[in-house]
Amino acid sequence: METKEVLGIESIGSCSEGIVSHYVRFICAMNLQCIAELLRQCWAFSVALDMATHMATSYCDVRIRICHKSTVHDFHLLSIPEHERHTGEIIFNTFAKAMDALFLDWRETIIGASSDGEKKMTGRHQGVITRIHRVAKPGFMRVWCRAHQLDLCMQSFYLAIPDTFYSTFTLLVAYLCRQQNFISDKRSQCPLIYNTRWLNMIKVTT
Repeated sequence: METKEVLGIESIGSCSEGIVSHYVRFICAMNLQCIAELLRQCWAFSVALDMATHMATSYCDVRIRICHKSTVHDFHLLSIPEHERHTGEIIFNTFAKAMDALFLDWRETIIGASSDGEKKMTGRHQGVITRIHRVAKPGFMRVWCRAHQLDLCMQSFYLAIPDTFYSTFTLLVAYLCRQQNFISDKRSQCPLIYNTRWLNMIKVTT
């Protein structure tokens, strides 16, 4: 009510959650329709898949890249949540159903896919990218995230340092995370080391 009074929009009235959800569905449908039209006009496209966690929920984020009128467009397509255990097969089937609804001939025009190094993404037999590769035409290109490759190099480097540096380092980080005095003095918790965030490893070491 206070916001409406400041902005002078009292005449609009209240907006229920139901009305908001209807508007959101309408906007999503319009955006998907635009992407579908672009796919029909282009001879090829690629996708980018990334496993992430947001507010304690894991999901597979799917982006689609289309070249239209000499310009490469990057659109967010959908996020596949993992409320339970999700395998590469389930993620691929969800992705395929969405693409079938969006553009039925996607198997004929998809030319590549990029992803992180998550096992369910890059697995040789059951990975999502592997399954997309099987249904795509010859010449399909797989791109592995450079940041994740760099992360693997960093982990190898840390583990190769003699005198058990890495194990001692992680014990120190765990100890500092539990120290309330340290948290109070620094006004923040000690950062954690994530296995797929090479930049995070540098910050924690610093």
